[in-house]
Amino acid sequence: DTNSTNMSLAYLLKSEKRFYAPVVPAVDAYTYQCSIKVSSDDLARMASVLANEGVNPVSKKRLLSKEQTTYILNNVLPEGLYEYSDNWIARTGGRAFAKSGVGGGLLIVLPDICGIGIVSPPLDKHGNSVKGIAAGVKLSKKLAEPVFSKRTLKRKNKGKKKTRRRKKK
Repeated sequence: DTNSTNMSLAYLLKSEKRFYAPVVPAVDAYTYQCSIKVSSDDLARMASVLANEGVNPVSKKRLLSKEQTTYILNNVLPEGLYEYSDNWIARTGGRAFAKSGVGGGLLIVLPDICGIGIVSPPLDKHGNSVKGIAAGVKLSKKLAEPVFSKRTLKRKNKGKKKTRRRKKK
């Protein structure tokens, strides 16, 4: 009943040939997915699968391929926190992927380290959990190295054969 904005946007996109599904069922499915109640435990489990390249760390069952996991994380990073995403990347040093929900939930992925789930309304002006963002920034700085740190780059290059350039005569 209160989903008129999403319906309007979907019809606008459809009129511009940029919405590729039947509007009403697609927006209804989206609204339903946004309305599912999850706990911080649920969010942490989902984030842990993404942090573990698609494998549930408890059951060891593969739920997503590595390619699917990479695709999801690459799309979450620039958009997962709406207009705050750029600030998140800057504040966490690119070490954490995050997706927020309108109920105050926050899913945080630290690849190869852990998944974190936080549920803590109220929301900021961007629609993200105020306390969740603050906790996520602190945890990411404590638990993970920045993407471009010297230690991270050294670790990535470890084992690679060093080659010397020959001088031109």
